Amino acid sequence: MVERRARLAIECDGDKAGAVEQLREDMARQAILERLGWSFVRVRGSEFFVNPEKAMKSVLARLSELKIRPEGGSGSGSAPERERGLER
Repeated sequence: MVERRARLAIECDGDKAGAVEQLREDMARQAILERLGWSFVRVRGSEFFVNPEKAMKSVLARLSELKIRPEGGSGSGSAPERERGLER
């Protein structure tokens, strides 16, 4: 029997214009991780800087879909703590 563990890669993208080579490297890395069974979420650095809670919504939603909790998470944190991923 093989246990399948969900894995999520979270990448925070910068906002440099004209970084075509970096984009190629990012996409190649993402493709490799996806072939290995990882899910991927990207967060724009500028969005996170302006409104971190809004920027993290897609991350938290994907974590929830994959049923991933922080290591050591007992699920006993309050609702606002769970929404921010701060389970104890």
